[in-house]
Amino acid sequence: MPVLDSDLIRFASYEDAIRRLRLVFRSGQVRAYDGVPRTAYEELVKASSAGSYFEKNIRERFRCTELGF
Repeated sequence: MPVLDSDLIRFASYEDAIRRLRLVFRSGQVRAYDGVPRTAYEELVKASSAGSYFEKNIRERFRCTELGF
C-alpha cells in the first residue's frame, strides 16, 4: 500500500479484480471507491498533489463506502 505525500490521504491501495480503490485518510477514516479504473489509481499515486487529484477525479465520480476508522 503506497504511502502518499499528501495532507489529505495517507495510504492508497487498489484491487484489480473488483476495480476498488481503498484510501486511508490522515484523519484515520477509511473509504473504498468502486468502479475506479486502474489508470486513475496510478495517476493518484503519481500526482504532485494526491489530494487535489482525488478531489477533481475521484471523490464525486465513484460510489463510496465508508469502512470506518
